[in-house]
Amino acid sequence: MWHGVIGIFDFPDFPVDVLSDDGSVRDQLTFNRFFGAVVFAGAGGLGNLYYAYYLREKNIGMGARMPSLMSPAHKHEVKEMDTGYLYPETEENRRRFKDWFRYVVVDQTFTFWLLGTFTMFLFIFGALAVLHPIGLVPDRASLVWDLASILEQSMGTFGRYVFLIVGMAALFSTQLGGVDGGSRIFSDLLHTNFKFGRWLKLEQWYVVLVGTTMVIGVFSVWFFGKYDIAGLDFLFIAALMSGFVMAVYVPMILYLNLTRLPKSARPGWINIVFMVLASAMYISFAGYTIFSKVAEVASI
Repeated sequence: MWHGVIGIFDFPDFPVDVLSDDGSVRDQLTFNRFFGAVVFAGAGGLGNLYYAYYLREKNIGMGARMPSLMSPAHKHEVKEMDTGYLYPETEENRRRFKDWFRYVVVDQTFTFWLLGTFTMFLFIFGALAVLHPIGLVPDRASLVWDLASILEQSMGTFGRYVFLIVGMAALFSTQLGGVDGGSRIFSDLLHTNFKFGRWLKLEQWYVVLVGTTMVIGVFSVWFFGKYDIAGLDFLFIAALMSGFVMAVYVPMILYLNLTRLPKSARPGWINIVFMVLASAMYISFAGYTIFSKVAEVASI
C-alpha cells in the first residue's frame, strides 16, 4: 500500500554526473537536497531574524529604542525597553513608520534580492561555462578544491590560488555571519524570556554562545573527517532543518504582524498573499519530507 501512496506523491530523483577519483559516477538530486537548496538560496531559517537584529544594532528606525549588544569589555547599555516597543497611533508616528518601512524595502530590494540574484546567476553561469561543456560536477566532499583545480587548467597556479582565497573568504563570511547572528538571537532570547537568562548579562551570553558554537564547529570538522562525511552533505542537512524552521516561522510571523502590530504597521494584501504562498510552500515541503521518511521506514 505504501508503494502506491508514495507513487502518487513521489518526487522524482534526477541523475547527475559527479566527478570522483575512479571516474564519473551517478548521483541523485533527491527531494531533501532540492528542499535544502531552495532554503539555502534565500535567507531561510533564523537568517530572516538576522536583519531585524542588524537594524537594532545600527539604531535604524525603532531599533534606536532597543538596547544594543555591547562588548563584554564595556558596560551594557540599558534602555527603557528591551523586549519590544509599540508606538501610539498618531499621524506623526504613522508617517515615520512609513518612511522607515520604505527604507527597509529599498534596502532589502537592492542589497538582498537584486545583488543576491546577480551573484547567484554568476555562480550558475560559471558552472555552465566551465563544467557543463565537459560534463562534470565536482565531488561534494571537496567542492572548492576541485573547482580551484579546474580553474588552474585555464588560468594557471595564480587562478587556482585566487579561487581558493575567494572560496575561503566566502565560506568564512558565511560562518561568521551564522555564528554572530545565531549567538545574538539566542542570547537575546535567553536574556529576555527566561529567569535563568538574567543570571548573565546579554553580552556575557553572547560570549558563551559564540564559544560553544566554535567548539561544536571544531568537533564537527573532526567528526566529518573521521567518518568521511562530505561537508556539502552537512550544508544540505542544515538547510533542510532551516526549511522546517521556515514552515513554523513564516505563518507565525504573519499571525503576529496581523494581530500584535498597530494597524498602520500591519502588512498590506500584497505582503499577505506572498506570506501565505510562502507558508504553503514550506509547510508542504516539510510535510512531504516527513511523509516520505515515514513511508520509507514503513516499507522496509
